Amino acid sequence: MERGVYAQFLDEAADILGVADLRAAATRFRASRKVWLELMKVATPDDVPALREARELSLRRRDLFVERGADALDEIRRIDRRRRELGDAVAREFPLDDAGVATMRDEMKVLVERIAHIEGDAFRTLREVVG
Repeated sequence: MERGVYAQFLDEAADILGVADLRAAATRFRASRKVWLELMKVATPDDVPALREARELSLRRRDLFVERGADALDEIRRIDRRRRELGDAVAREFPLDDAGVATMRDEMKVLVERIAHIEGDAFRTLREVVG
């Protein structure tokens, strides 16, 4: 999820250091972020309310932390409590049958392989730039 923040850092570093090739790595990390978000959506499908809510809370938590930091601590703690409640509920009664789990696993495998490819390219680019 933090690939977007890292990409922003690389763009800023490219400007400060005058190393334009850092932007190529930033572009790859932005692409990786998109696939990570797809993976998150597959792992927390919309048609399973508890999982969808957990995803939405995770994204909200991340946004609060990035935008407000420690000023959002109370809200982040409320989100964390709710995510624990959802996790406990899902652990008690998992909402997917075996076929649903198999489908999810297959879709996740494809996305993880895409992430590995994209991030492998990004890290190779960084290695070339920084030596």
